Order: sequence, then structure tokens, then C-alpha cells
Amino acid sequence: MSRRRTSHSEPMNEAQAYPFTNGPRRGPIEGPNGRRLIRRVTWRSSTYKLMASLWVFGVLYILWLIRDLFYTPASASPE
Repeated sequence: MSRRRTSHSEPMNEAQAYPFTNGPRRGPIEGPNGRRLIRRVTWRSSTYKLMASLWVFGVLYILWLIRDLFYTPASASPE
């Protein structure tokens, strides 16, 4: 099946142009054996997100602690 690009002068199907608008609803995503897949919040997923956030904040905190190393003037003379 060949697909060609539409030019700006041709009318365009809005469902293709804006796929995230509230158009006709599609069915749920199906997993194996036709079972409906649902997103579950588990301790494992929550802990993973918590640890990832703490790791990012830890790196940002370390950068905040050593921020003065990047902004010290080269010719600082003690008085």
C-alpha cells in the first residue's frame, strides 16, 4: 500500500492531522489472550520512581554544593 504526502492545497483528514483529539474512541489495549491491559500502581513501580527521583535530586544537590567551584574568579587575591 503506497502512501503519498498531501500538499497544503489538498484537503486533509482531521483525524490524521490531529490524532489526539476527542474523536471516535478506540477499544482498550489488549494483551495476550485478549485480556485488557490496565496500568497498575505497585510497590515496585512506586519505589522505582521514588529512587529515581531521589537519585536526580541527589545529583542536583551535589552540584549545588560545589557550585562555587564554577563561579570563583581566576585572580582572587586574599587581603
